[in-house]
Amino acid sequence: MAQLGTFAIALALASALWGVVASLVGAYRHRDDVVRSAEGAVFATALATTVAAVSLLAALVTSDFSLEYVAEYTSRALDLPYKMAAMWAGQGGSLLLWTWISSVLAVIIVIQNRRKDWGIAPFAVTTFSVVTGLFAALVTMVESPFTTLPTAVADGQGLNPLLQNPLQIIHPLALYGGYILYTVPFALAISALVAGPDKGPWLKVATRWNAYSWIALTAGIVLGARWAYVELGWGGYWGWDPVENASLLPWLTGTALLHTGLTHWKTGRLRLLGFVMVVTTFLLCLFGTFLTRSGVISSVHAFGESGLGPIMGGAIFAILLISGGLIIWRLPMLRAPRADGRGHGWVGQRALAVLLVAITVAVLWGTMFPLFLRVLQDQEISVTPGFFRLICTPLGVAVIAIFAVSPLLPDQTVGDRRKTLAIRGGIFAALFVAVWAMTGWEAWGVALVMAISVLALVTVVRKLAMRVTAAWTETTDGRLLAALRASGPYVGHIGLVVLLAAVTLNASLQQENRVTVNVGQASTSAGQNVRLVGLNVDQQSDRNSFIATVDVLDGGGRAVDRLQTRMDAFQDGQTHANVGILTGWRQDVYVVLDEADLSKNVATLTVYNNPAVVWIWLGGLLLALGGVLFALPRRRTAPPLPTDSHEHHLETVEV
Repeated sequence: MAQLGTFAIALALASALWGVVASLVGAYRHRDDVVRSAEGAVFATALATTVAAVSLLAALVTSDFSLEYVAEYTSRALDLPYKMAAMWAGQGGSLLLWTWISSVLAVIIVIQNRRKDWGIAPFAVTTFSVVTGLFAALVTMVESPFTTLPTAVADGQGLNPLLQNPLQIIHPLALYGGYILYTVPFALAISALVAGPDKGPWLKVATRWNAYSWIALTAGIVLGARWAYVELGWGGYWGWDPVENASLLPWLTGTALLHTGLTHWKTGRLRLLGFVMVVTTFLLCLFGTFLTRSGVISSVHAFGESGLGPIMGGAIFAILLISGGLIIWRLPMLRAPRADGRGHGWVGQRALAVLLVAITVAVLWGTMFPLFLRVLQDQEISVTPGFFRLICTPLGVAVIAIFAVSPLLPDQTVGDRRKTLAIRGGIFAALFVAVWAMTGWEAWGVALVMAISVLALVTVVRKLAMRVTAAWTETTDGRLLAALRASGPYVGHIGLVVLLAAVTLNASLQQENRVTVNVGQASTSAGQNVRLVGLNVDQQSDRNSFIATVDVLDGGGRAVDRLQTRMDAFQDGQTHANVGILTGWRQDVYVVLDEADLSKNVATLTVYNNPAVVWIWLGGLLLALGGVLFALPRRRTAPPLPTDSHEHHLETVEV
C-alpha cells in the first residue's frame, strides 16, 4: 500500500503540474487541443488521487501497522467507522483527503462545462490544477501518510478519545467540503477577470457553487460546536479558539458574498465587492488550513508542528498578489457606469456586508494578534473570549437589527412609512419592557436583543409568506419547487435570528457551580437540584471509567429525570469527560464528573444550567436548511414581491 500510494500521489502532482502548463499554453496560443490535454490532466489527477486515497483507507481498515500514520491513529480494537475516520485525524491523511476532493471537484466542473457549454476559459482549469497541485505537493514532500516504520508494530496507539464521536466523522468532512467547494467560485471569478467579466454564464454557476460551499461550511461549524458541547466538558460550544475562528472567517465573508456582488451583477451594484469577497473567502479558506496545520498556534483542534507553514504562507501570499492584480486591472469593468437604483434591497445588502466584514476583521485581528506579538516582540499573550464577545456582540445585534428595520430602508417601498415606523417602534418598546421585567429589571441587554429578534422574526416571516405566495400563484410549472426555493433565504434568516438570540440568552443567563457530594446526597447547584444516586467504575484494558448516576429534582425534591456522566482515566494519564446532558426546550442540565472516590462514595460534579441551547441547534439547522432550499434547481423565475421589495431574480437574497 505504501509504494502504491506514494507513486499515485506523485503521479497526481505531475498531472496537476501538466494541467497548469497546458492550460496556460493552450489559452495563450488559442490551441483547443492543448486545452483538451489540460482537461485530460485533470482526469488523470483525479484518478491518481483516488488510488492514493483508497490505498490509505485500505491500510487503515486492515490495520497495516507498517505505515507510521496507521500506527499513530488507529489500533486493532478501534471500531471500523473510526478507523476510516482516522484518514482525516492527522496531517498527512487530511491533506490527502483535501487533494482527492479537490481533484474530483475539478473533474465535475470540467464535465459540466463540456455538457452545458458554459464557455469556462482555460484559466479555470489552471486555477483548479494549481490548488490540487499545491496540496499534492504538500502530501508528497512534507506530510506523506505513506511513510513506513523501520519495523511494523504489533498494535497502534489508537485514536484520540475526543475524536471517537460520530460528529467527528461528519464535522471535518463538512468543513473540508466547504473550504474546497469555494475553489469553484474562486476559479470562475479568476477566469472571468482574465477573459472579461461580461463573458459567459460564469455568474450563475459561481452563485450556485457559492451556495453549496456555504451550506457545507455552515453544517461543519454547527456540528463542530455540537461536538465541543458534548465532548469537551466545559459547558459551552464556542470558545473563540483560533481554529474555531479559522472556520468562522470564511463563513462570514461567504455570507457577505451570498448577499452582495454575485447576486447583484444585473443591477450594476456591488460588482467590485462581489469579486473582492470571492477572493477573500477563498484566501481565508487557505488561511484556515495554514492556521490549523502550520503549528503557529496551539489549540485542542489543531495539528502538531510541521513544515507546512512556509509553503502555505507563500502560496496564500502569491494568490493574494495575483488575484489583487487582476481585480485592479479590471477595475474599469467592475465599476458599473450606470447602476440600477431601483429597489433590490441593495442598501440592506451593503449594510449587512459592512457588518460581516467588520466582524471578520475583528475576529482575524484577535486571532492573529498573539502571533504578531510573538514574532515582533517575542512576547507570549493570549486573547481571551471576552475580547471577541465585547467586539462581536454589538455587531451581531446590529445584523439582527437590519432584518428588523429592513422595510424602512430607503430602497424599500411601503405604503405609509410613518405608520410602519410607529407600529414597529411600539412593538419594540412593549417587548423590551416585558422581557426586562421578566428578568427582574436586571438583564436589559437580554431584553434589547430579544425585542430586536422578535421584530426581526416578524419581518422575515412576513416576507417569507409574501414571497412563497407570489412564487406559488405566478408559477405555472413546478410550483412546489419554486415556492421551496423562494423560501430558502428567509428560512435561513429565521435560523440566524433564532441562533443569535439563543446564544445571547445562553451567554447572559448561564449558571455554573462545582459541588462535592456523597452518594444519596442532594444539592442545589447552578440553580438546579440534583442528587448523586450511584457511583461505580468500569475497568477496561486501557482505562478506568468512573460513572456517576445523577437524578434531576424538581422544587419538591422529587426526581424528574436521570442522567449519567462518566470520567475516563486512561493508563497514559489522560482523562476524558463524558458529559451527562438533560435537554429541554427552555434549558439544558449539563453535568460533568470531575473527581470520584469510590472508597468514600464521594464525587465532585460541575453542574451547568444552560438556557436556550436547544434553540442554538435548531437555529443552525434552519440556517443550513435555508441554504439547501435556496440552492434547489430553478425552473422559472418567481415574480417580485408585491410590497416591501422589488427583487429582480431569485438569486437576490433580500435582507
